[in-house]
Amino acid sequence: MKKSVLFAIAVASLLLAACGSAQATPQKTTPTRTPTTAPTAAQVKATVAPISGGCAPVTLLPSPDPAIPEISQNDYIRGPQDASITFIVYGDFQCEACAQLDGYFKQLLAANPDVSMVYRYFPEKGHALSLIAAQAAEAAAYQGRFWSMHDALLANLATWTSMTQDAFITWVKGEASALGLDPAKFETDMTGPLAVKMVDEAQSSAIAIGIPSTPYVLINGIYIGSQVDDATLNNVLSLTRSMQALEPKTFKSCPPTVVDNTRQYFAHVSTSKGDFVIQLYPDKAPIAVNSFVFLAQNGWYDGNPFHRVIPGFVAQTGDPSGTGRGNPGYAYVIETSDLKFDKPGVVGIANMGQNTGGSQFFIAYSAQSSLDGQYTIIGQVTEGMDVVQKLTPRDPSVAGTLPDPDTITRVTIEVK
Repeated sequence: MKKSVLFAIAVASLLLAACGSAQATPQKTTPTRTPTTAPTAAQVKATVAPISGGCAPVTLLPSPDPAIPEISQNDYIRGPQDASITFIVYGDFQCEACAQLDGYFKQLLAANPDVSMVYRYFPEKGHALSLIAAQAAEAAAYQGRFWSMHDALLANLATWTSMTQDAFITWVKGEASALGLDPAKFETDMTGPLAVKMVDEAQSSAIAIGIPSTPYVLINGIYIGSQVDDATLNNVLSLTRSMQALEPKTFKSCPPTVVDNTRQYFAHVSTSKGDFVIQLYPDKAPIAVNSFVFLAQNGWYDGNPFHRVIPGFVAQTGDPSGTGRGNPGYAYVIETSDLKFDKPGVVGIANMGQNTGGSQFFIAYSAQSSLDGQYTIIGQVTEGMDVVQKLTPRDPSVAGTLPDPDTITRVTIEVK
């Protein structure tokens, strides 16, 4: 099974890693001191190998896990059938975390009527009543009440989880009657061969896929990680929406050569706080500068927010989505040279390791020797550094309310 994780850094930070994080209980964290695009795990994996020509196309999000069966008419779907964003939940009715997750999903789906959720059985073998509970939900489905029984089982988990199987059957028959089901048919179906077969096949399928435990949640076929709470769900939903909106703007191949390395290039950057000028170094970083000029000429940077501004460290921009996750549809190698981050105004390309350079760039507020050799230097701010200094501080790696970001109005390229 391909464990595609939506987060590049699947540890304590839940969403934006160095470009911002969200936690169930907001708290202060130490800002990550590296400029980074925080690409997805699949992007990193796809670009760690040597890149022919120094550049290669990449995707905004990982591809759906091919081991996960596609959604079909046999699935139980809550929400629109044609939703552009669908969560898949492999769950166990006797799982406390699954019951808590169901509450989060109810809130999320109520707030986002265009999003859907698919529920798939994965009764874990360590839970004595998980199989019969899943069979109860399946029996309710035969009378058109799957979701009603699904909700009743999870909402009342504390009531039945310690029962014997006989006691559970008595209790769940009462729930079925309360839901308006035919109790005799429900009882027959619950222990009948069809329900037993369906649940057994679902369990075997989940085991064969390699799902380790419940709840196991995917969004559009991409595993979202082991820590799942309301903040995680809303963050991955927001990220997926942002990437879907950005995708039409991305390029499907690496840029053509638009720069003559023997000439001088200057980027005139207009922002909400004023203008500044970057002298570019095509002779030192030909691939990165060519990309920067190409993107500027095609309007990529127009309207981009400065999504990360840490006084004394860097100001970072170049992602139209403002999430710190966007890329232009391609990635390229780190180009090192004799240049150093040895003074204010040095401009570098953000990355998450070798072969992950893209559209995001940062401007150093001061000398940053710890960045030397790790990031491609493409230029130097020669005019308007005071404008850069006036950008509104904004650090998404610290949870809490953030100020509105300053934005780039336009980038124009001057050639001499």
